[in-house]
Amino acid sequence: MVVVSLACALGIGLAGCGARPADVGPSADLIFVGSNIVTMDPNQPTVDAVAVRGETITAAGALDDVMAFRDPSTRVVDLGDGALLPGFIDAHGHFLGAGRALDALSLHSPPVGDVTNIDDLVRKIQAWIVEKEIPPGQAVSGGGYDDSLLAEGRHPTAEDLDRASTDHPIVLTHVSGHLSAVNSAALAASDITADTADPDGGYIRRVEGSRRPNGVLEETASRLVRVDRGAPRTSDETDALIRESIDVYTAYGTTTIQDGGTSRQFAEVLHAAADSEPFKADIAAFVRVGSMEDIDALQYEETYRGGVRVAGVKFVLDGSPQGRTAWVTEPYAEGPPGAAPDYRAYGTMDPDLYKARAAALIERGVPFLAHANGDAAMDVMLDGVDEALAGMEVAPDHRSVIIHAQLMRADQLDRAAALNVVPSFFSAHAFFWGDWHRRSFGEERGN
Repeated sequence: MVVVSLACALGIGLAGCGARPADVGPSADLIFVGSNIVTMDPNQPTVDAVAVRGETITAAGALDDVMAFRDPSTRVVDLGDGALLPGFIDAHGHFLGAGRALDALSLHSPPVGDVTNIDDLVRKIQAWIVEKEIPPGQAVSGGGYDDSLLAEGRHPTAEDLDRASTDHPIVLTHVSGHLSAVNSAALAASDITADTADPDGGYIRRVEGSRRPNGVLEETASRLVRVDRGAPRTSDETDALIRESIDVYTAYGTTTIQDGGTSRQFAEVLHAAADSEPFKADIAAFVRVGSMEDIDALQYEETYRGGVRVAGVKFVLDGSPQGRTAWVTEPYAEGPPGAAPDYRAYGTMDPDLYKARAAALIERGVPFLAHANGDAAMDVMLDGVDEALAGMEVAPDHRSVIIHAQLMRADQLDRAAALNVVPSFFSAHAFFWGDWHRRSFGEERGN
């Protein structure tokens, strides 16, 4: 008898379960039932069942109430021990990287990968060249190496990477995305020499006692690399990669995806792909801008079209704590190799340019994100918002965002709250780099 009653409640196709009352509204296409359904609504934090029609949740509540929306065509899913939650919103991300990582040379250390030292890294590069049959002269790209987790405790240099190949330019991206390690062939192909000046917002590390580049490039210096990466993806391949990337996000429950720091050109590619076939998740693109003209030309979109919108602008004001390029007001306890005792790193964008652009965006009502890890960079970010609002009679609901905010001071928290600035803390970094942060910044800042 218990089994029959449960079968009727779950809508299993048994005779005698009864018809749906006519006055409850349209029937549901899908009903979820379970004991771990979380709504995120403080007035009703959990429910027994959820009914869905099309793409709309039509009912959520007690089992009997929701099952009133069942008819013979309704599919019922018993969640068992599983949980059902609203889709997650990505607070910080670089969308296409999720798809690229599916077929890329991964050089991560445990617990993500298996690279524990530079010899491991060299062997993996050599094996990748053979496996992918990469011809001499074509670049080899890889990512995820982490000097803080390598036995040597340092970045691989050009000399190290030359052991993997001197016939291929090798370009590796640090796990932070803020540094690169390249071999001699890549330096030569890019014409990065002892005479190459450090770019604004970047630094070319040199062989000790000389001007000769050692293969490690910080921040904007990575943009100096010019190598043959093979034929670009076709439009069909790009479309497939976009949809594969979305699948990675949705597999983890993320239904609103952030593409932070994308180009206007790629935002147009996303729109074209979504116009052809709508996406099954939403992508909020925050584009880079290089000039005030770019801001004037920006097509900000408040609503999604096929699952895409240009949601605002992203600035990058400094670097990475794990890469030891986060811009701070007090010196590092332990800086990068060869750093002076008063090393504080540096900004990656001219503060006055940032402030002018931030003011223009707030005036237009366009949201922006500002990557800022160090407290010096956060001072600049907050100054920009403060100065923009100072000339306004009524402060708009701008909600500008500090991306990462890892070394935020207590006074900056108070100031951010007063300015309606939202810190988006990169809490995952405490798991991977907590010990490294202690070494870099000391116990008080790094703990």
